[in-house]
Amino acid sequence: MVTGEAKYKFEHPDVVFTKVAVTNQFFNDNAHFHADLNKVRLVDQIALARLLDTLCVVRGDIEAMLSSRLHVRIEHS
Repeated sequence: MVTGEAKYKFEHPDVVFTKVAVTNQFFNDNAHFHADLNKVRLVDQIALARLLDTLCVVRGDIEAMLSSRLHVRIEHS
């Protein structure tokens, strides 16, 4: 994800984005270290479960978002 950042910013200069890595497991210390260096937000099993509980999302919602120019912002603590 970090290696594609420059290309994505070049192709989509008006889009503001945040790098995020998501897993249904947990990240090890090395992943946390590199995420901090590269300003990547990590979403582990517990945070993912909270997001899924909070945000009712179905496949059709995702497909509609991907086919539109809609910008989505998800706040997470």
